[in-house]
Amino acid sequence: MNHIFTSWIFRVNVVFLTLSLFFLFAPIQGDESRFFRLIVSSFLLVVIFVLPSINFTAILSRITKSTFDPVEFFSITTVFSLLLVPLLLTLETDFFHVLSPQLPLLNAALSFALFSFFFKSNKKNTIRQAHLLELSQPHTFSYTTSFLISFGIITTTIFSIVTAYYPLPDLDPYYWIKVFQDQFSRGVISSLTSHRPLFSSLTYLFNQSAGVDLYAFFKYLVPFFALLPIVPAILIARRFPEKILQTSIFLIPIVNGSFFLYSTMPIPQSIFNSVLIAAIFFALHGLLSEKKLYFLLTGAILFLGFFYHEMSAIPLFAWILSWILFERKNIVDFAKKNRLVSWLIFIIIATNLSLFTPILFFVFIWIKKITAIIVTSSPNFYFPAKYINIDGNDVGWQGLFGVVQYYAFYFGPAALLVVFSFIFFGKIFSSSSLFRQRESFFLLTSLFIFFLISDIFPRLFNIALLPERSLGFASLFILSLLPLLFLSFKNIRGVFAPLFPFLIIGALCINIGAALYINTLKSYLITPAQLISAQWIRTNLPANRVIFSSENHRLLTFYSNSTVADITDLRFYSDKTIAEKILRLSHQQKYPNTATIQKQLKVSSDALADLSNSSQLLNVDFQKSLQVESARLTDTIRLVETELQSMETQKNTQILYYIYHAAPSKKNPYANRPYMQSENNQPTSFIFDQYPERFRMIYSDKENEIYLWEVL
Repeated sequence: MNHIFTSWIFRVNVVFLTLSLFFLFAPIQGDESRFFRLIVSSFLLVVIFVLPSINFTAILSRITKSTFDPVEFFSITTVFSLLLVPLLLTLETDFFHVLSPQLPLLNAALSFALFSFFFKSNKKNTIRQAHLLELSQPHTFSYTTSFLISFGIITTTIFSIVTAYYPLPDLDPYYWIKVFQDQFSRGVISSLTSHRPLFSSLTYLFNQSAGVDLYAFFKYLVPFFALLPIVPAILIARRFPEKILQTSIFLIPIVNGSFFLYSTMPIPQSIFNSVLIAAIFFALHGLLSEKKLYFLLTGAILFLGFFYHEMSAIPLFAWILSWILFERKNIVDFAKKNRLVSWLIFIIIATNLSLFTPILFFVFIWIKKITAIIVTSSPNFYFPAKYINIDGNDVGWQGLFGVVQYYAFYFGPAALLVVFSFIFFGKIFSSSSLFRQRESFFLLTSLFIFFLISDIFPRLFNIALLPERSLGFASLFILSLLPLLFLSFKNIRGVFAPLFPFLIIGALCINIGAALYINTLKSYLITPAQLISAQWIRTNLPANRVIFSSENHRLLTFYSNSTVADITDLRFYSDKTIAEKILRLSHQQKYPNTATIQKQLKVSSDALADLSNSSQLLNVDFQKSLQVESARLTDTIRLVETELQSMETQKNTQILYYIYHAAPSKKNPYANRPYMQSENNQPTSFIFDQYPERFRMIYSDKENEIYLWEVL
């Protein structure tokens, strides 16, 4: 074993864990300086994420008796930080019902304890242990220059995307912020069987444990997770002597404009995108190094990646199929020779079926839906010029120019170049043994399934299961074949092989341009003028306000800190009858527990009537039934008390009502989409201006069509 490296890990753990005790008993206070808070949060993030990941990677090397070079070690560590650390917190919450901001620090200490157990410091055990780290990297080439160039390109692009505007880069992130605000205020996170649970625990680690502001985490930190795949990319890039080939591989995460924007968006898919790219690089490394461990790690990554995003089920299925087809003999032989171990594995899986239930349920539901649609389906050869997605929205890209835009943005020119290479040099590539291994079978099968979803199902069966996103994933798996193409180019004569990497980098730069352009347009989802109006509301209106508005819920909720009443019928602004009806209903006092009280009283009344007519009053069952109804009546009394308090509060609190209207910008990237054109028939005149005795305009921005009325 490399004793120096093991000792280094030990000392780093001791130093950081000792210092963390200070923060454990002296948490971050709200009045501390921003700079000090930044230092503290950075330190805590190292303890929470880096230390456990390093320890778990070292333990993996010991258990599997594997030797990792530095790149392998830190590649695995990078993936573990996104998967194992949040998973551990989720499992602890589910099984032990414990959750606190300090728990991740204790988990870091636990990981160190496990590391110490596996790597004892006495000389006898040191001699017997397998190598953890091999400092030499045979058969590899220097990659520092190409790595730094690629890192700079991706970092600069992400920074440009993040700083282009202040609001969040779409509508979905606001949903997740609201969900987590509610969860964390109640002291809970998502369970493993719920919707995308690891995103919840990851956010909790940053927000509650490290003290990172929730909005800052979503806006400024999550996008930079797109940089993480560049570490495992080193595993492949270092095999090539040419800097241009290395740079092409490092830039593979810039798949196309759409995929890269999703990778920088603060939503669960962005984390999954990074995890998936890392899994692909692990698979390629396993193929080129002939190390089976990395193919197994690929499967584990895809399995855990499902708990970030359900799309992982598709490459996971491809991986399982590859594993069974190529390893079936070894699996059978292992089961026969190690029956006890096989039974233990079976028992472990059987007793932890809850881990697999979400995946199986997801697969079953979608197979059922697709089958039902196929039975009654008809072809749609106009796709993607015209089609209806799974949500029922008309999202076609009309005309030839629209179709070109669709494939340029969602597929990308880089993937197109790889496809052309396969078409023109297919015989050379097919003769390579690299394309007949389990790893390449996994990559090609994943590509095939995503292609079915993106282009075959919509055309032949009129089934549009988010084909644009599937096309992005298909593009990713096409680009994953780049290293295999580069290795095969030695058999290609002419100028194409030397020119091809330059064409790829040029195409990837086009993807960057497309991503930056679309991101700029997203600044018009919430315009600067709308932000100014929201700030005016926050500063000038009383806190006890309710604002009626259409399509501006996120603006008013997050940037004006207002309670919003959503208007779904745009006739509210121009039809007096509809406006009066909605306003009248809103002014009525609402008591949320009234219906529950009435329901419980009805149940208790019926139950007590049955008990009064019972012929056997003095027995155990009668006593138990009476106790149940007594408890129900006690609960009803508490609800009545709560409702009476609510009535008293509402009597003493005057709620002020306002009406807000902001027309969407014409530069909104969704403005020309068919479903937006049908929904955004904005009013040309407002009924409120005709009744000055009922409504008073208190804010007006005619240039940007932003108006605010007070309901008198």
